[in-house]
Amino acid sequence: MPLLLHRLSPALREHRQKYLSALESIYTAIRQVTGCQVIVDASKLPAYASVLLGSQKLDTRFVFLVRDSRATAFSWRRRKSTAVGNRLFTTAQYSLPASAKEWLITNWAADCLTRHIPPERLLRVRYEDLMQQPEQMLREISRLAGLDENSLPLESPQQARLSTAHIIAGNQNRFQIGLITLRPDEEWRAAMQAADQRLVTLLTWPLLRRYKYL
Repeated sequence: MPLLLHRLSPALREHRQKYLSALESIYTAIRQVTGCQVIVDASKLPAYASVLLGSQKLDTRFVFLVRDSRATAFSWRRRKSTAVGNRLFTTAQYSLPASAKEWLITNWAADCLTRHIPPERLLRVRYEDLMQQPEQMLREISRLAGLDENSLPLESPQQARLSTAHIIAGNQNRFQIGLITLRPDEEWRAAMQAADQRLVTLLTWPLLRRYKYL
């Protein structure tokens, strides 16, 4: 049974089912209009994934992507601005404890959810492994999605050619198109103060160890 579903009240269960039905209609319409083989939903909330897991109509596969908590905390502490048309959007900043808390809760919830996903529909990926071995990891993701792994837009093992993506939110590099080089963002290792690294490590060490970062 999906995460905590058995604890929901009857009213909330009904609301959840209506939400799932709406999502099924949206995904079905996207496929009918575009003719695509696979719809990539980059949502990051485990609760949202739990809703999709309950669908009997959708063939849903899950990629559980995790990144080192210290790198995440360093990134979330920076204020980043992105220009979209004539408007400038600035991302929110998080304190180190807030980042550690968010990372720990989100990944713990996702980890619990994976226990209810059949192994053939789940792939666990570390960001660091993806960036160091992009071709190998992208081939694994393609196989999970049932796609031809030889059709990846890779010009070389470390370079990909991207077309326009329809992504509403996320890192500002989502606007990049054309030939890009895939390389890990390791700035935090040199730029993040040692005391800050130790604090985030202390707050998140149980899952850091589980994901083999320690």
